[in-house]
Amino acid sequence: MDRARDCMTEQEFINYWVGRPYRVRGNDESGIDCWALVVRYYRDVLGVELDDTYDDDIAGGFEHEIQSGAWDPCDKTEAGVVFMAFDSSGEPRHVGIVVGGGGFILHSRHARVQCDRIGVMRTHRLEFYRHVDNRHAAQEDSPTA
Repeated sequence: MDRARDCMTEQEFINYWVGRPYRVRGNDESGIDCWALVVRYYRDVLGVELDDTYDDDIAGGFEHEIQSGAWDPCDKTEAGVVFMAFDSSGEPRHVGIVVGGGGFILHSRHARVQCDRIGVMRTHRLEFYRHVDNRHAAQEDSPTA
């Protein structure tokens, strides 16, 4: 796959989705939830297909993904990193994508898709993960690979 030709840039993706409505179980322009936004980002920007067929709640679906072994814990400043936000009781509540060199998050929450400073999630414990296919793709694209 020629990623430069077949995929959107991160900025194109952000420009396209920011302001679109939030809708539980939504997966298109009429409304999208947080996990569907992650799935779309991975497909449209990184060229990686993720499983989006979970019947579980949104954050719980990502928790299943983590347990599948397809995700590695990582540093939040890496491109295409997904965060999982946990509430004070340790329950997963939200997922989104780290963008803009690590200082911002793109997420679908409350009423619309938003791009916020990462500090907006300060009341939650955050964990950061990178999909193994994204790691391999980054290595393939590296000038030293």
